[in-house]
Amino acid sequence: RKAWRADRPQVAQAFLYHANVLTAISTAKSRSPVLSFGFRVSDPSRRRQLVERWFSRRADRVVCVSKSVADFAINKVGIAPQKILVIPNGIQPKQPGSIKPADLTPLGIPKDAPTLTCVARLTQQKGVDRLIRAAPAIVGKLPDHHVLLVGDGPQRTELLELAAQLGISSHVHFAGWRPDIAELLRASRLLVLPSRWEGMPNVLLEAMACGLPVVCTRTDGVIEVLGPVSDEQTVPEGTPQAIAEKVVKLCADPGLRAHLGAANQQRVNQEFSIERMIAQYERLFEALANSADAI
Repeated sequence: RKAWRADRPQVAQAFLYHANVLTAISTAKSRSPVLSFGFRVSDPSRRRQLVERWFSRRADRVVCVSKSVADFAINKVGIAPQKILVIPNGIQPKQPGSIKPADLTPLGIPKDAPTLTCVARLTQQKGVDRLIRAAPAIVGKLPDHHVLLVGDGPQRTELLELAAQLGISSHVHFAGWRPDIAELLRASRLLVLPSRWEGMPNVLLEAMACGLPVVCTRTDGVIEVLGPVSDEQTVPEGTPQAIAEKVVKLCADPGLRAHLGAANQQRVNQEFSIERMIAQYERLFEALANSADAI
C-alpha cells in the first residue's frame, strides 16, 4: 500500500452514533479535517436522528452498511444524498470443516439436542423477548429442540423471568458473552435473529459462513445480505407466532435447511469478504485525502 505522508490531510472515520458525534466535536478545530461518519443501524430514536443530522453537516462522507440504511439516512435522518456511500460489512470466514462444534452440554442442553441459537445483546433492539415468547409454540411442536441465547445485556434478568413465567426455562439457556461464536453456530440447527431494527447484522454473516440457515425479522440490511433466498428465511413482522411458524417449518425440512445453508455460505463468500470491504474503505480514504489536497 502507498505510504501515508505526514503532510497529507488526516482522515477520521467514525462508526455509530456516539463515535460520530465525538469525532465531529474533536476534529472541529483540526487544520485539515476530512471526516467520514459511519451509519451501521437504522436507529428509530428521533433524538439521535436530529443530533446526527446536525453533526453530519461537518462530515465529508457518510458510510452506510446497506442500501436500506442509506435510504433511512436520507429519508429519516435527513443526510444529503451526495454524501452517502454504501460499504457493506465483510468477514473472514473459516472453512466450516475446520471449526469444531462446541459442546453444549455444560450449558444444560442435552447431548445432540437440536439447538436454535440467537447471538445478540440482551436489549430491546435485538428482540430476544420475541424469541422467548415464540419458544412455547416451538417446543410444543418440537419438544426435543432447545433455544440457546448467547450474549448479555440489561434485559437479562427480565428475560430470565419471562422464560420462567412461560414455563420454558428448561428449554431456554442463557450462555452470556462467549468468544467462540463460530463453534456455537456450528453446533446449532438454525440462527434466529428477531431484531426490532438493524442495519446489517454481522452475526447473520457469521451464521451464513458456517453454512447455517437462519430465521430473521425483515429488518434493514437482512434482505440485502440473504439475497435470492431471503423469503424462505425471514418474517415480515417480529410476532412470536410468525417466528415460531418459520422456525418449525425449517426444522421439519432437512432438505430445505441444507439447501438454504449452502446458498447462504456461497453468497457470503462471494459477496461479503473482508478483502472487498477493506478495498472499498481504502478507495474512500484515498479519495477523501486527494480531495482535501486539492483545496
